[in-house]
Amino acid sequence: MNNSKKTIILMLIGVFAFVNSFSQDEEVDPQEKIQAKKVAFITDKLDLSVEEAQKFWPVYNEHEADMDKIHEKRKGVMKKINKEAETLSDEELTKLVDQFAEYDLEEAKIHKSYYDDVKKVLPIKKVVKLIKAEREFKQTLLKEFKGHGHGGPGMGRGPCVEKGE
Repeated sequence: MNNSKKTIILMLIGVFAFVNSFSQDEEVDPQEKIQAKKVAFITDKLDLSVEEAQKFWPVYNEHEADMDKIHEKRKGVMKKINKEAETLSDEELTKLVDQFAEYDLEEAKIHKSYYDDVKKVLPIKKVVKLIKAEREFKQTLLKEFKGHGHGGPGMGRGPCVEKGE
């Protein structure tokens, strides 16, 4: 492990230790734990230089924020479907299903834009490592949750762990 990678990992550990020190009596949000694990996993797999990390993480964080917005919209549609499906008209249900499909399309556009942006800040071989790391992280997470008898969080399509589904 090179020095820049060690520095980044130590900084991440320090930040998470600091955040966790404030919530010792409170339960840490599982999504925050997953996100911390994902960042550490990707950092380890990509072996980013300091310069690469400075360019990559803002792109990554913007992508995550965009995906969170879509997931919140999708969650709202699912709540409505779960609570009101029996009382809604066919026309209203059709609109909800169409909205759900639109969110899938919007997600695909966000992923495309994300990879286009990542290709601008990382060498293509590291972009390929990123794709592999994101998929490997999902598999690792699924195995971990299955191993502990949990249903696990909603696992969506694409490179992100979907939140709240």
